[in-house]
This record gives sequence, structure tokens and C-alpha cells, in this order.
Amino acid sequence: MSSTKEKPSPPISRTQKKRVAKERQQLGERLVALPEEQLGGIPMPAELAEAVADARKMRKHGARRRQLQRIGALMRQLDPTPIERALARLAQGDREAVRRFREVERWRDALLAGEGRAMADIRQRCPSVDDARLAGLVAAYQRAQAVPAKRKAARNLFRYLRDAIAAD
Repeated sequence: MSSTKEKPSPPISRTQKKRVAKERQQLGERLVALPEEQLGGIPMPAELAEAVADARKMRKHGARRRQLQRIGALMRQLDPTPIERALARLAQGDREAVRRFREVERWRDALLAGEGRAMADIRQRCPSVDDARLAGLVAAYQRAQAVPAKRKAARNLFRYLRDAIAAD
């Protein structure tokens, strides 16, 4: 009978420990840099949340640096996976918002350039779009003579398209 013994995992080197410590501190710095409304959605222990709130208030470089080191020490004591996932979801949401913004810009520019295919694309993506309102906004841009009036008309068209995407 042979018994299978698991080999113990090799000890973690000092370099690896330092790398992990630095990564956790950087994760803590990302938490401190988040806007207040996004920070509330991050799952973290009360002590860490308090340390992050304190760091956000500090303006002196030395005190802030020490507080960030404290946050790094607290981060090393917990599993960072839930925090990393929450930050990844926030980043994904930011990327999605940028993608929608650029899509609206492309639609606006295509409509103002007179591309007929743009209307079909918009109707397909946003069935609730009022064609008459859209045509009126494009016509207002084309009627405008002065640059400020053209800018205002383009802004109004952009806002209407942005709101239409948000509604659908």
C-alpha cells in the first residue's frame, strides 16, 4: 500500500511577499481615489472603510502616505477578491458609458452630415425614437447660420439621442 502524501507548498519568498504587499497597497490607493458614491458600493470591513475615509480627508503628504501604508497593512489581512471584483465592475461600467457616449457622437455626426443610413441604425437601436423630433433637430442645425446656434442645435441633438439610448 502506498500512501500519497501531498508535498508542502514552497515557502513564499521575500520578493513575492513584497510584491503582494505593494499590490494590496495600490488596491487601497485605488479605493481612496474613488468618488464617494462609488466607494459605497465596495464591500469592505468597517475598519478598512474608516481608514479609507480618513485618508480621503488628509492633505499633508506625510500623513497621507502613512495612512496609505496602514490601508495596505489592513488589505494584506483580508481577501482582496471581492474588492477587486467590485472595482472591475466599476471599470466595466465606465467603459460602457464611454462606448455609449461615442456611439451617440457618431450618430449625431452622421445625421448632421446627411447620412441616410444613420436614421435606420438609430431606429434599430432605439425603437422609441421620434422620427419627427429627430428630423426637426437636424433641420434646426441646418437652418442655423451662426456658429453658436449650430453648436446649440448639435448639443440638443446629442442630448436627445443620449436620452433615447438611456430610455431603451
